Amino acid sequence: MGARINRINLSRAGTRMVRGGAEPTDMVQHAREQIAVADRSFAAFTSAQKTSDENNARAAALAERYKKYHDALRELAQFLDANNIQAFLDQPTQSFQDAYLVSRAISCNSATPRAARRSKKPAVTSTGIAQGRLDQPIESRGTNEIGHLFSGLAKMQASVARIVKTVRESADSIHLGVNEIATGNADLSARTEN
Repeated sequence: MGARINRINLSRAGTRMVRGGAEPTDMVQHAREQIAVADRSFAAFTSAQKTSDENNARAAALAERYKKYHDALRELAQFLDANNIQAFLDQPTQSFQDAYLVSRAISCNSATPRAARRSKKPAVTSTGIAQGRLDQPIESRGTNEIGHLFSGLAKMQASVARIVKTVRESADSIHLGVNEIATGNADLSARTEN
């Protein structure tokens, strides 16, 4: 995302220059700084441990496309610095950006099995509640949609547990009352026979 924003900033700077203005050096410098930030973020991504050979291959393809896109953005800034508007306009940055974004989308889809497993957990948890397993803790899972869902499940579990407890206490009271009535009836019956 950061690299795309840098491209937009460089495009705006180029548009100002095409219209006859001077190079907006502050815009170009800001784009360079943001490219450096994007580089650090991408370096953190590439240094993260990959879980399979397939993920390693996808990360390598993504890194190759990122480098081409990164180099194209740096080159755009150099063209602006040199006031070479024609080279700026002719450079095929869009194709580098498109290739990078497609590769990034493919890389992100490799996380789908993990996301699918995470999305099954609420169903497993709610099934456990439906089967009467009210004593299993439901851990907090953050503040996103899944986190809110688990928070709601935890509240539902606690509410169902309170209802079950109240029903059991009421049933115990009724059972005790029925036993007392039965004992009283038996006493009354015994006295009546005497």
